[in-house]
Amino acid sequence: MDLREAIEAGTVVGPRLSVAGHMLGATGSHADVGGMYPGRWDLHPTEPADGVTQVRTRVRTEHKYGGDWIKAANAGSYFDRRDDPVEVTWSDDELAALADTARVLSMPVAVHTGSPEACKQAIRAGARCLEHAYLIDDEALDLAEEAGVFVVPTMHMNQEDIRKYSDGELEGQPAEKVARDHENW
Repeated sequence: MDLREAIEAGTVVGPRLSVAGHMLGATGSHADVGGMYPGRWDLHPTEPADGVTQVRTRVRTEHKYGGDWIKAANAGSYFDRRDDPVEVTWSDDELAALADTARVLSMPVAVHTGSPEACKQAIRAGARCLEHAYLIDDEALDLAEEAGVFVVPTMHMNQEDIRKYSDGELEGQPAEKVARDHENW
């Protein structure tokens, strides 16, 4: 947000930015990176929230500090041991509260998502775009098209992960998840 404001003030040359401050999600989900970053980094790119009240508070806080968008996660990732892209990590009520609060504040919502059900949940809640959508199915694509929701796939990373898996360079839980899902990409 500071970079956006510096560009707008003419202090720094750069493109017009529309930003999200933190990625919001449930405790223990992909948006709860707790020990993911080394301790020497004072980096807190995510904000966990549980329950409708806490979710609404987090959205309002992002708005208070100048966010243009709300970035949320309702599914896991391939490289985090604690979560999985096939799991939906927020209840329908929690994600609906996030999208409703963001709408009231005129903030569009982008959702890091994975499984078909997680994609559909995000669309039903009112997301403006689906990020990654690793395992999106035809039904979810039809719903996205009908609702005018953008799908922003992560194609290069998936192709690289499949190559690494095929070459035996991917190990552990990421390899197990890729082995299970890569034919659906």
